[in-house]
Amino acid sequence: MRAGGAVAVVVAVAALAFVTAMLPIREAARRALEEEAAAKPLPQSPVPVGLVARPVATPVDRRGDEIAIDPSTTVLDLPLLRVAAPRAEALWGRRVLARDADTISRVAPDVFAVISEAWIDDREAVLFLLLGESRLRIRYHPPMTGPRLRAAVVALNDAIERREDRIPREIDLRFADQVVVRTP
Repeated sequence: MRAGGAVAVVVAVAALAFVTAMLPIREAARRALEEEAAAKPLPQSPVPVGLVARPVATPVDRRGDEIAIDPSTTVLDLPLLRVAAPRAEALWGRRVLARDADTISRVAPDVFAVISEAWIDDREAVLFLLLGESRLRIRYHPPMTGPRLRAAVVALNDAIERREDRIPREIDLRFADQVVVRTP
């Protein structure tokens, strides 16, 4: 036997000894993972927060991932999420809108209930709310936060109190520490 062959045999024996020594550790790790998995509750089903326009409207979860839901068994009253520019066409645009829709659904479910559409382009995001016969637009720079959403609701309520005959057409949240309300 040549010296190179002897080294290969020694390396093979050492590798076999290492693998054999690791078997009890692997088995213990496998058992620990199985016990941990049994102790944890099953993950909840993803909750749809919007519909993405495709040939067929497809529901997405808060991460923007598509959810397989049978439309014949479920009625979904969710906002349409649109990505309106080539640079935002990548998956990040849909993810940003889905995350913001999820935030709004948790912070202000009444506002979420009247969102008809949300779209994003390379510069801003826009929510369209249906308020009676009017369509209110909320413009903002993502991400939508709870405090910014509350500021928009306060400004909207104040504007309606001041002029009940004129519902604002737009709320602009794109400026730091300022809410701009535009009326017709």
